[in-house]
Amino acid sequence: MHCGHILRRQTNGDLKPFADELKPLLVNYALHEKVRALNPDLAIFLLARIGGESAFPQLRAIASAAKSDGNEFHYDALSRREACRVTLARMKDAEAEKEIRALLRNGELKPATSTPWSPVSPLIEGIKSASLLGTNMANDLMPLLKDNRVAEDLELSGSGSVRYRVSEFAAMAIIAMYHLDVPLSAPEDKYEVFETQGTEATKLKRLKQASSGKWIDEVRRALDTRKK
Repeated sequence: MHCGHILRRQTNGDLKPFADELKPLLVNYALHEKVRALNPDLAIFLLARIGGESAFPQLRAIASAAKSDGNEFHYDALSRREACRVTLARMKDAEAEKEIRALLRNGELKPATSTPWSPVSPLIEGIKSASLLGTNMANDLMPLLKDNRVAEDLELSGSGSVRYRVSEFAAMAIIAMYHLDVPLSAPEDKYEVFETQGTEATKLKRLKQASSGKWIDEVRRALDTRKK
């Protein structure tokens, strides 16, 4: 069975009988496929689903190999490193959970030191990972709802010149965790133009602080209602 065909299957139920055959294929694919568009993350998730705790050594080996992948970061797609971290955290691996919490408490919108695997923003990568773990890390995200710094270097798919605050990323993660219906949508007059502080000033857009704060408050109220 070809690995590309495996990754197109919709459930793991019909793959369970082939677990012994599939595991080495999935491990090999995830160990050697670095291109994000070719979905090594799906191989990692499927490996964990069919292998359970027996897949821990292979997942850690893939995570180790992924450290040399480079620092390209996409908020809407997972690298091998991120997929391993999220998968291990879902399986209650203490080291992976500790790593995500360290990213959330890092506070850096840019890496303090440049390494081959430094994300564009350790803090935003932490928020992204936490958003994929259900409600387990909701409490770790709550303090970030007060962080109004703008992630100037991070363009979301389809966002164009609009940039988002740390608080807005945290709110989007909480919405995903609790399946809240609080869309971030605002008319053009709710945005403002600002200039980046880098060597080459660039004009971008962000929600006005008052509009952002109002939306964050709506997220808080929806969360309080959901928890009751």
